[in-house]
Amino acid sequence: MWTLARHEWKRAATGAVLAWFTVIFFLLAVLTLYFGVQAYGDISFQALNKTTSSLLQLAFYFIPVATLLLSSMSVAGEWEDGTALLLWQTVKPVSILAGKWLGLTLAMMISVCLGFGFAGLVSAVRGLASGWVFFVFIGVLLLLSMIFLAIGLAVGAWCKDRLTAVLVSLFIWFFAIVIYPFCSMALFITVPSVLHVPLAIGLQMFNPADFLRVYAAFKIGGEAVFGSHFYALGQWSKTGWMDATVLAWSAVWVGIGLWWAVMGWKRRGK
Repeated sequence: MWTLARHEWKRAATGAVLAWFTVIFFLLAVLTLYFGVQAYGDISFQALNKTTSSLLQLAFYFIPVATLLLSSMSVAGEWEDGTALLLWQTVKPVSILAGKWLGLTLAMMISVCLGFGFAGLVSAVRGLASGWVFFVFIGVLLLLSMIFLAIGLAVGAWCKDRLTAVLVSLFIWFFAIVIYPFCSMALFITVPSVLHVPLAIGLQMFNPADFLRVYAAFKIGGEAVFGSHFYALGQWSKTGWMDATVLAWSAVWVGIGLWWAVMGWKRRGK
């Protein structure tokens, strides 16, 4: 498993795709600081808070599709090229897919940290207490990457070739990031206000991008946009219990994705 993880990391790290990801992340971070200075005259808490909120929305559109395509094509390519049959004879499917997930996760971690970490480093050098906003942002993006990498591995394991994996990945991305929030909102406005909080929590648990987006909004002080009904949830977000819950639920999503990927790999190996 560790050998496969190193191989997958080296292949991703030396590829042009990851390099472009890093450059894009870096440019987004620089633009965040630039527009914050332009709007507020200095790098302040208000500047970081507002611009990070906007950047968060953009990143939540970009990272899921990037990780889905990266991991699904990695697995689908093994079967399309015939190398999966060689791996099947010597390594267990769990070790193969866990190794791929670890390698791709490490590659994405380096990319995100190099890109967005620049802004947090500048804030730390400037001595801003609000610099933690960027590190929360990076942490949430890493969790998002881990989850969608696992889902992408499952997609690749069940698809017959790269083209099918790309199409299915794009459909999952479009549904999870674009369609699901609108459907949730439509359902949300049709129920009594007393059910808003439990319904919102329930709906977000079925979409990893949604619950991580809401978690990030609460952590950077954006709970006001959710209204007074979510005041208690906003207070809870300031405790360690919400952090632990988000980490545990992220682990569940990763586990589901890897389990489904193993099932698909075994089905194709029969």
